[in-house]
Amino acid sequence: MSNTPLNPEHVRVTPEGARMMTLSRLNEILDAWESLTWPASRADAAAFRDRFGWTPDPRESLLFTSDVIPERSSSYIVYNTFGGVAGLMFYLAAHLDPHDKKQCDKAYSYYNEYLEQRLQNRLASKRTFDKSCVELISHDKILYFLGGAADKITLSLNSPSETGNLLDFLDRKARGELEDWERE
Repeated sequence: MSNTPLNPEHVRVTPEGARMMTLSRLNEILDAWESLTWPASRADAAAFRDRFGWTPDPRESLLFTSDVIPERSSSYIVYNTFGGVAGLMFYLAAHLDPHDKKQCDKAYSYYNEYLEQRLQNRLASKRTFDKSCVELISHDKILYFLGGAADKITLSLNSPSETGNLLDFLDRKARGELEDWERE
C-alpha cells in the first residue's frame, strides 16, 4: 500500500507511540463532509477521498488509507446505488496501548468533548451506549458515531438520508409498528 509518512500537521504521535488526529485536521474533514451536496455520488466520494490525499485501495477505491494509518487501507466510504454515499468511517486515534484503559478513555474523551462542542448549537439528539460509544445527530441529520476500543478510536459519519432511515426505523420500533419479519 502507501509508504506515506505521518504528516505532523494532521497527526501527532504521543511519547507512548499512539497516533492521534489533530483537531484542525478533524475540523477540516467534518467541514467537508457537512458541506457535501446530498445525495452524494460515487464520484463525490472519490473526490472527497482525494481531497485529503488518502490513497485508494487497488481492489476497491472506496477503501483507502487515512491520516492516522497511512500505511494500509483502514478507512472507507459506504456507497449504495439507491441513496448514494451513506457513510464514512475513519480512525481518529490508533496504536493506543490496549493494556492502558486510561489512555483509551482519555483519547475518547478528547474527541467526544470536541464533537459535543462543535455540535453544541446544532445537536438534535445524543445517545451514549457505554463509556466508549456515543451517537450524536445534528439538526441537519448527520450522524456522528464515536467509538473507542482497546487500541483505537474511530468516527463514523452518516449521510442525512442514511440518518433519516435510522431515525424512521427507531421511531417505528418505538411505536411497535415493525413487521414480524423485521423483528427476527
